[in-house]
Amino acid sequence: MFAPRDRLLRVAKAKKSLIDSWAEGISLEHATGRTLDQLRHRVTSDRVDLAARLAKRARQLLNQRQNRDAISRAYYSMYHAWRAMSFFETPGDDRDDHLDLPKFQPKGFPKVELWQNRLKVAREARNRADYEAYPKTESAWYNDASDLCSQAEELLRLCRKHLRARGCTYL
Repeated sequence: MFAPRDRLLRVAKAKKSLIDSWAEGISLEHATGRTLDQLRHRVTSDRVDLAARLAKRARQLLNQRQNRDAISRAYYSMYHAWRAMSFFETPGDDRDDHLDLPKFQPKGFPKVELWQNRLKVAREARNRADYEAYPKTESAWYNDASDLCSQAEELLRLCRKHLRARGCTYL
C-alpha cells in the first residue's frame, strides 16, 4: 500500500496554502533535526528566558532609581511571560498585540483574571512612563516601578510553574 486511503484523501482535498504550510513544517523539521513540537517548546522556553532577563533588568533599574525605565522593562517581562503561555497553549503567535494578549486565559492558571488585569494595568503604566512628560521626577514613579517589578517576578515564577505542569520540555 502506497499510503492509507484517508491520508491520500486528505492530500487530495487540501488547498495549496495548506500544502505549502505542510511543506514548511517538513522543511523546518529537516533543517533542524527537531520536530515542530520540540521547536515550539524551545521557542516557549526562550520567551520565558527573555521575560526573566527583562525582569532582572527592571529590578536593576529600580535599584538605580531609573523608575520610568524599570516600569517599561517590568511590563515587557510580563508581556513576554504571558505571550510564552499563549504561544505554548494555542500553538502559534496569534496574540502578540498588546491589547489582545491580556484576553488570553491560560487553562488552569491561578487567579487568571487578576493577572489579565495586572498585564493591562502594566501596559498602561508603561505607556504613561514612556510618553508622558509628567510627573518629571523619577521618584514620583517609584511606587509603580516597585509594584511592577514585584509583579513581573511573581508572574514569571507562576508562568514557569504553569508551563512545566503543562509539559513544556525546556524549562
